[in-house]
Amino acid sequence: MELPFESLKYKHGLAGATEKFEAICVELIQIIHEDDSHTVESAGGDGGIDIFVGDYEGDLDVYQCKYFINKIDSSQKNKIIASFNKVVSEKGDNIMKWHLCVAKDFNKKEHEWWAKWKKEMEENYNFKIKLWDASQLTTKLKKNGLFDRYFSDYKSKKEELSNDFRHAISTLSENPVYYNLDFLDHLDELRNKWQADGFIINRKSPIFSYMNEFKMIVATNSGMLMNNEKARDKVTDLVKLIIDEYKKLIKD
Repeated sequence: MELPFESLKYKHGLAGATEKFEAICVELIQIIHEDDSHTVESAGGDGGIDIFVGDYEGDLDVYQCKYFINKIDSSQKNKIIASFNKVVSEKGDNIMKWHLCVAKDFNKKEHEWWAKWKKEMEENYNFKIKLWDASQLTTKLKKNGLFDRYFSDYKSKKEELSNDFRHAISTLSENPVYYNLDFLDHLDELRNKWQADGFIINRKSPIFSYMNEFKMIVATNSGMLMNNEKARDKVTDLVKLIIDEYKKLIKD
């Protein structure tokens, strides 16, 4: 599953990415719920509501958007809780569901915290609480025809990377132990073009770490790789890691 929301930060800056993420969530929810969904202007105080579905003075489904792309630590938890408490204090009797839209997928510890907090709040306030994480949002954007509108450059970047890496991946797949200097130069060209690219940084891909280690071993054992079992085995392992990581990068 591709999770493109972190790329918003590289394109718009953190403040701009936060606004863009909320705008994406707004359009998605408006398409899903059509004319029953509305936003609340934050300048006058949004009451803990970014988006709501229903009648503001009647039954409400509430959506809160948080552009959190790294860990969910005490600071992020406090912001989630503060937004929740604010809307409960103002609209608690009207809320039917409360949704958190967040730009990341939770890790194990974060899910444990969320499940415990969610259960306690649902018991206290008698309405459902839902998590729309990065994977769910990405799936919903694709299902509703919005993904390419916001991330067409992200998609084209993947296609460009796939084309650039095609020769390298083919060579690695077909020649498990023999590589000439021209091929090593080709790997340098790929590294120079892509290593600092936001697409690679965004995905936290280790592919160039694997490629650099691969190149060092092959260059050090130039012409002798077949005779060095330890080096040959390490190169074989690195080739598999590089190919696997490449597949992750271009996966839909």
